[in-house]
Amino acid sequence: MKFKLQASEHSFEAFHQVFGRGQAFRQFYRFSQSANWEPAVNIYTDAKRFYICVELAGLAKEEVTVEVVDREIRIQGERPVPIPCEQLSPECILRMEIDSGRFFRAIQLPPQADLDTTAARLEQGFLWITVDKHNPE
Repeated sequence: MKFKLQASEHSFEAFHQVFGRGQAFRQFYRFSQSANWEPAVNIYTDAKRFYICVELAGLAKEEVTVEVVDREIRIQGERPVPIPCEQLSPECILRMEIDSGRFFRAIQLPPQADLDTTAARLEQGFLWITVDKHNPE
């Protein structure tokens, strides 16, 4: 048996008013704490190093784990929902865009990365990871 779901733009108008167009399903999904989210990452390079910047606002370094496994850097932890008052109920939520709950991000690095030199620091909400490149000689 096959079903065809038909919905028009009008079917989701109330949903769009609360969550905004184009982000509606992503915003609704964030109410569920059943899956990991992935923090935003920028990756840079120069002649000597790789630089990885991970956005982790609201976390202390004790709440973040950075591991090197094979050729991969794994970043994980958990960010609580930022709450403005003691009694937060679903009725008072108008919009939720800040990811919360468990997070995980894996970054594969190329063979020239010297993973033994991996260093990390958390500064002003950004996790900075640096990895030297093997000497090309």
